[in-house]
Amino acid sequence: MTMTDIESRKAEIRTELNAEGLTEEKIAELEAEVSQLESEERKIIKAAEERKTLEETVKNAEGDTIEIPGKEDKGEIKMRNDSVEYRSKFYEYLKNPSEEKRTALINVDGDANTAGDAIALPKTLDEKIWDNIHSDHPITADVTTINSGIVLEVTRHTAGTAAEKKKDKANAAGAEDNTFVKVILAGHDFQKFVRLTYAEAKMSEGALEDYLAKEIADDIGEQIATDIFARIKTDASANAVTPSDDWYADLNTALGKAAKAVNPVIYCNPANYYTILGTTDQAGQPVFRDGVHLGAQFKKDTAAGNSVIVVDPKSFVWNEISPIIVESAKDIENHRITISGYARGEGTLRDVNAAAFI
Repeated sequence: MTMTDIESRKAEIRTELNAEGLTEEKIAELEAEVSQLESEERKIIKAAEERKTLEETVKNAEGDTIEIPGKEDKGEIKMRNDSVEYRSKFYEYLKNPSEEKRTALINVDGDANTAGDAIALPKTLDEKIWDNIHSDHPITADVTTINSGIVLEVTRHTAGTAAEKKKDKANAAGAEDNTFVKVILAGHDFQKFVRLTYAEAKMSEGALEDYLAKEIADDIGEQIATDIFARIKTDASANAVTPSDDWYADLNTALGKAAKAVNPVIYCNPANYYTILGTTDQAGQPVFRDGVHLGAQFKKDTAAGNSVIVVDPKSFVWNEISPIIVESAKDIENHRITISGYARGEGTLRDVNAAAFI
């Protein structure tokens, strides 16, 4: 049986499960068939990956002898979050959660490994979620992200003037007049609940992965991006520009106030984005040409709200305390499964004069 055959039969079963008048015996029969199909699917994927790994190993061996471990190898192999085995066990847990299945997923070996009792996402799901978040909200991809996993203390520059240089050392000005404050990034919670009926939970691993990636990214991504923009406005509150009827003048003023923005980017919601795109300067020429205005890129982000925000995104530090994780719980009374997505993080501007907003 090929992967195409398996997916085709799964689609037929999903249709049958949604039909009315199904008996308990028929449902059990279809569920058993789905389990068998998914087992075959895992075997095919695993065989393909093993083949690919072996081919790459042989290709890079440069004449060395290749030893493939047999059954006599009793060493314990730790599951990695990028392995087919981990991915399969992860979705088995989501579809039919139990403490035993959950325990087996804790502290896996891999780049997305998490400490304590957290469950790491399969690498494919983690990448899809962040791809979706970054596509929908450019600010989340543009800022400086630190995956610290802990509460972090950073320094924020709030004001400063350079010392004046003089030839006569005795009459030289004093030290630079700079003001710094310590900022504790303890984190904010971001979460999303996805509720599936038992029938919906029977979808294939690939379909469930795509569904969760979109649902979790849509909500958690919007929450994180909104939090980032709100913090930028709070940190750069002294650089607010009162809007007028002249976008050209307002943008120039905002760029001037964001004096410490080395590579400024202008973010705004779709409504403002398309309005500003149609704006012309004093010579009657478009304000934005090739997506750039006075050296600043122009990006559309729904989380910017009604404000137009000018910021050097690399001057904003986002401390990721907990990566996106998920938990699953079975609601027997309502015949559904609740999957919870969760992340924790917080950010701040390193220099308040690296941003302004209209």
